[in-house]
Order: sequence, then structure tokens, then C-alpha cells
Amino acid sequence: MEFLNPLSHIFAAGVAAIVIAYVWYHKSVFGGPFMRMINLSPEQTERALKRMPLMTFLALISAMWAAYVMTFVFAAFQVYTIIGALDAAFWLWAGFAAVPML
Repeated sequence: MEFLNPLSHIFAAGVAAIVIAYVWYHKSVFGGPFMRMINLSPEQTERALKRMPLMTFLALISAMWAAYVMTFVFAAFQVYTIIGALDAAFWLWAGFAAVPML
């Protein structure tokens, strides 16, 4: 594993985020209920489809940036194992994502 390029991990994290988002928001999973909850009409959906390539590209860049930053955070905390990564991820989530949800 030491021989893999770190940029490949960052790119894989970005692609994984896009794939998970496409599955999550698919009409047969949660996309249909989501569109009904926000009162999205079929016409609005068609208009949004025109911007989808740009939005997908921006989401990919955003996910890759988050993975890049997490690489430095994990290096600063000297995280080298899966358990250490899960521990650091939990505490970062608890400090930065969970607090605004309260």
C-alpha cells in the first residue's frame, strides 16, 4: 500500500462521493421522496438536468478538496490505522458537523 500515489486516493474519494450521491438521490432510492418534499416539479427537474454536468464537476472538486484536507489532518494527528482514522473522523464530525445540527 505504501507504493500507491496519494493523489489516487484523493481521486477515488471524489469518485466515491459522486457515485454515492447518484445512488442516494436516484428516484427509486430517496430522490422521489426528496423531490416531493421540496415540491420540485418535473419542469424544474428538466431545467436542473441541464446544469447537472457542471454541478457534478463541482461536487467532484469539492469532495476531492475535502479528501485532500483530511489527508493533512490525519497526518497531523499521526493516524496510520483504520481504527485511528475512524476515531479521528468521529471526533472531527462531532466537532464540526454535529454541533451545527444541535
